[in-house]
Amino acid sequence: MVKSSSTNFTDQLNVYIAEAGGLANTTLSYFSETLSTSTSITQTKQSFYSVNYNGLYPLREASESMATVYFDYYYDLIGSYKIVFIVIMVVALVVLVIS
Repeated sequence: MVKSSSTNFTDQLNVYIAEAGGLANTTLSYFSETLSTSTSITQTKQSFYSVNYNGLYPLREASESMATVYFDYYYDLIGSYKIVFIVIMVVALVVLVIS
């Protein structure tokens, strides 16, 4: 049974780290044995599925979304000072040329 759930970014990141850590500590022989048997669901299979399907894309998508929000905020904030910056540079260049 496939169950859909909604979690926040921090929870999903914690699950990803835990599952990837469990998968990293698995020996190669145990990993190959559990993948060859299709009838039982082992911790290795569960970790592999979680890292590949529940971890990589949702985390990347959430990270890009959060980064876009911060980038847009600061870009708009800096954009409001663009005219002030240009005026100060022009005044500084005029003062430099006159002196």
